[in-house]
Amino acid sequence: MPRVFAILCATLLFACCGCNNSSPEATRTEVQQLVRDYVDASNKPDVTAMMELVSRTDGVSMAINGSVARGWDAIRTYNDGATAAASGSFQMALGSIDVRPLGGTAAIVVAPVTLTIGGANQDESVQRTGALSMVLEKGDKGWKIVHQHMSLEPEQVEGD
Repeated sequence: MPRVFAILCATLLFACCGCNNSSPEATRTEVQQLVRDYVDASNKPDVTAMMELVSRTDGVSMAINGSVARGWDAIRTYNDGATAAASGSFQMALGSIDVRPLGGTAAIVVAPVTLTIGGANQDESVQRTGALSMVLEKGDKGWKIVHQHMSLEPEQVEGD
């Protein structure tokens, strides 16, 4: 009986301790994949797929070049407008995706970003560089974005 009790306790301890404690490397891999999925959805554009990766918890937010959207519905509205305005002439490319795990259930992401905004022809395309950062939380449904921030470097004016 003591041996069965010890095995049962060890099994329960292993199961409970492993619930939310991914290794830092596993966290990095999972988070990097979510960021890639978000950018891929943005490039299609597929706002529904983008928004499936955004948390529906209170306090979720997005800041882009001085604009702030608070709440899932406001972020959806912003993304709907941004993708409609770009109408397929927009592509986002990420550089190295740096992930800093914060325990087993949160992470910060920072990555350089290059936006290519198409014109009527290739000569009219514009590239802008900047930075993307995200805060993610891991819950029952996996990793979700709770905050996103993107800022672009100021446009260069000829003669500067």
